[in-house]
Amino acid sequence: MTRIAVKLFVFATILLTISGISCATLCEPWERSEVLNPVIKIDNSVWDPENELLYPNGTYWTDESDNVTIYGCPCMLSKPCIRKCCQKDEAMDYDSLACLPHEDPWPWFQPNVPADPEYNIRVENFNHFGLIVGNYCRGYVLEPPIYPDEDKFYINFTDGTLAMPLKNRSGMGVDRYCLEYVPKNHSYLPYVCFRQLGLKAPPLDPCVKWRYILYPIGMSISVFFLLISLLVLALLPDMQNLHGKCLMCHIASFICAYIFLSVVQSKGHELSINVCVTYGFIIYFSLLCTFFWLNIMCVDICVAFSSLQLIQGNGKERELKKFLIYFSYAFGLPLVITGITVFIELYPYIPATMLKPNFKKTCWFHSAESRRAYFVFPVGIIVLCNAILFLLTAFSIWKAKKETLAIHANNSKRHNNKEDKNRFKLYIKLSVVMGLSWVMEIISWLAGGSLCYWIVTDLINTLQGAFIFIIFTCKKKVRRKLIGRYGARWPFLKVLNLGQSSEVLSSSAYSSNTNSSDIKMKNYPSTSSSSVPDTR
Repeated sequence: MTRIAVKLFVFATILLTISGISCATLCEPWERSEVLNPVIKIDNSVWDPENELLYPNGTYWTDESDNVTIYGCPCMLSKPCIRKCCQKDEAMDYDSLACLPHEDPWPWFQPNVPADPEYNIRVENFNHFGLIVGNYCRGYVLEPPIYPDEDKFYINFTDGTLAMPLKNRSGMGVDRYCLEYVPKNHSYLPYVCFRQLGLKAPPLDPCVKWRYILYPIGMSISVFFLLISLLVLALLPDMQNLHGKCLMCHIASFICAYIFLSVVQSKGHELSINVCVTYGFIIYFSLLCTFFWLNIMCVDICVAFSSLQLIQGNGKERELKKFLIYFSYAFGLPLVITGITVFIELYPYIPATMLKPNFKKTCWFHSAESRRAYFVFPVGIIVLCNAILFLLTAFSIWKAKKETLAIHANNSKRHNNKEDKNRFKLYIKLSVVMGLSWVMEIISWLAGGSLCYWIVTDLINTLQGAFIFIIFTCKKKVRRKLIGRYGARWPFLKVLNLGQSSEVLSSSAYSSNTNSSDIKMKNYPSTSSSSVPDTR
């Protein structure tokens, strides 16, 4: 037994020595390469026949989990090393950035990439580098044909590091990028990590943690109530007048923005660059539409109280003409603005000095400067216009009230009190319509400061859909219409009765539509503003 034990001990010692095994790995996962079909030399070095690399003792080790698999550290050799993103039999899909099977036999991976800032030298013999396989980070692909003023790159021939001269970035090793073949455009492109591998992520600000928790909840609540509001408007034909149609368009734009925003915030790290940019511009266009429809409703109510008749024709004909004009304005101008922004983002020959949106990293404006130029500025103009319209409308109401007091004597006191209450409600609705919370949002962007200072106002913005529901849908008038029209078919709607007698409900079921130029527009449906992706 003793002899057998001694032999086993000697055999194990020799095996450990030959394998170069260590209690710990010699290099990080993104710096190692598995040696397939290894050849162990008499000097304890290991030959990798597939990659034609020789690992001296101390540059490789055997995996402790099976004592069979051997890993080498190409970056510890005399050759510079480069990391391939996908496995050897895979290439990268352009749209999804996923690794898909590649049919060419190995070694097909032979990049012909620039090796100097002037693009004069190209890496034609890739055996000059030691190859590492596998992607271990989240990031984005450089696309010089699309972003020539930003994504121009070269790989240092001496050490394999990536350089982006137009961004003054250089010396990016295998812990910052990997290289992969993209069959769709027949090119080898670097995949740049958002964060350097091996670096511990900085501690998350407590306010940021709360934002990640509260904002998705607020957006979900908003979408839920917006869908209910849109459904109610669709179910009640007599509410689908000019004001109802404008409100429906505003709500629909709001829903579209929040749905795509939710996808970006929850799954943004899984989206490809093309999908990310597309979703970002859909959010951008939808949010612009919400503000332009808000502006339309402010213009319409201001014109109504001023008693101006800008469009001729009977009631229905005039409303149709107005809605077509409103529709063209509220969707057309955002489309033009978005189109210009897309052109600046994607056109490859835009001067480097031009401020670009740069949606490809965050699915939204990457810098505060671009966000202010392309979003805060046009939205600020709309909010300012709405504030002016608010003052003009308030003046018209005050003037009408003064004239009413002059006409009606003391015997009309009860009527005037009722008018005052209705006008006061209108003031509240108009204040919401003008987007006072969005004024605070713009101030927060301009003033800056800790995220904790603005978390309340930002959270209020995520709940705008609930405010719309409370102001316009959760009203006695709407409840009566719903019960009067669908109460017999859907008995559960009677829960909306809230103590109202069925007699009163049925008598109020079908109220007549009010003309947009009538002073009775005190019940005119208004709306509140929407929220944007927060990237501060």
